Amino acid sequence: MPKIKVGLPRGHKKKTFGCYTAKDKTISVLNSDVLKEPFVIVHEFYHHVRTTADVRHKGTERYANEFANEFIQAYKTMSN
Repeated sequence: MPKIKVGLPRGHKKKTFGCYTAKDKTISVLNSDVLKEPFVIVHEFYHHVRTTADVRHKGTERYANEFANEFIQAYKTMSN
């Protein structure tokens, strides 16, 4: 499981809501409000899964977005 921390690593843009650092297996978010945004957390979790599964990255951001949207939609469907 990845760690989650509030505060982006040095050098990341303030416009970024989150990022994943494979080196220390950490999802970092801009501030505590972002922790309430499932899209950001699931998107970054996708990067964790891709990194730990040692799978080649192709169109990573697009696939991370699709994964997050599909996951959230499936969750909403299951909870109704």
